[in-house]
Amino acid sequence: QYKVVVLIIPHNKEFLDSSIKYLNSKGIATLLVTDEKPMYSASELTDFFEKNGVHIYTDDGDVFYEGNGYMAIHAANEGNKKIYLPETVKCTDLTSGDVMLTDVITFECDKFETRMFKLEKAN
Repeated sequence: QYKVVVLIIPHNKEFLDSSIKYLNSKGIATLLVTDEKPMYSASELTDFFEKNGVHIYTDDGDVFYEGNGYMAIHAANEGNKKIYLPETVKCTDLTSGDVMLTDVITFECDKFETRMFKLEKAN
């Protein structure tokens, strides 16, 4: 069910050609991080992900992780944060203990603060 793969290969990327062709043949887009292109801006990555059908949880340029029933956000800037979930879930804010049934999580965050949430299927 992967939609994209980001390959961080600074040297000798030629050996990956067959893997890239295979992934692309399965409809999985690839992005290479190489010596020639060692950095991608947040907007470049967001554009690549959106173009390839990856759900975008937040649009503030924050560092975001979601997997195994947990979600974390590390704020690039302070302020009001909104996380857009692909479906309604039972969400527990592990900082405050608040539990909500929602598909959009809204909260205040300090710059460089990390917040974690537990996600469970809605009943």
